[in-house]
Amino acid sequence: MKKNVTPIVCLLCITLISLTITGCKEDCTDGPCERQQCVIVCDSVNSAPEELLNYFVFNVGSHWVYQLKGTSILDTMSFAGIDSEYFEQKAECNFGITPCEMRYRVFYDHSNLERFPMHQGVSNESYSIAYSQSRNQWDVEHISHTKTASSLNFFLAYPFNINQQYSETTFLGDTVIEITVPSGTFKCIQTESQVANPEGVIMSMYWSKGIGLVQYQISTDQIWELIEYQHE
Repeated sequence: MKKNVTPIVCLLCITLISLTITGCKEDCTDGPCERQQCVIVCDSVNSAPEELLNYFVFNVGSHWVYQLKGTSILDTMSFAGIDSEYFEQKAECNFGITPCEMRYRVFYDHSNLERFPMHQGVSNESYSIAYSQSRNQWDVEHISHTKTASSLNFFLAYPFNINQQYSETTFLGDTVIEITVPSGTFKCIQTESQVANPEGVIMSMYWSKGIGLVQYQISTDQIWELIEYQHE
């Protein structure tokens, strides 16, 4: 009797294994077996252009001191670090994220917590830099993790295009505009954002390649100017 039972059990096992393998090949969205079919090997990884990173990425410890125009109020922003990663999974298995493309998250900390109060335990600015294959461009999103968050948000894309509307809230101005602040005169790119507050204030930010953020305007009476900086 045992000799008859064993072949039947084995045949059932083989059938189940065969069905499982077939299922893995057809679908890579659910279950551990299917997820294995999502994995790809990146022979190379596409990194963001240095020209783009030079606006936003610096060594840890670098800092910039800003003064609120017309006052003696100061704020120091320090480069806190960068997280970078890429995925070796098919886009359809990973929320549409393009594989083998480096993604970056950049952080800056504020020193003036009275003007930039903590929000959920942090007071910083972050920049997300990621490649969009469908748009053939690098997307940059800035988010302020402070209680003044509604005043400091924008979206732009690289390669930079002069006088281009990037979204409903962000406009990129002249890429060669010169801005003079107490620390000097710098060639900058400029963004103007329609921020989400009751006044609908236009917020401008100016970055200089290799220098960082030179000036930013939160409202008509809040313009922060770079007075000194140090790169580590």
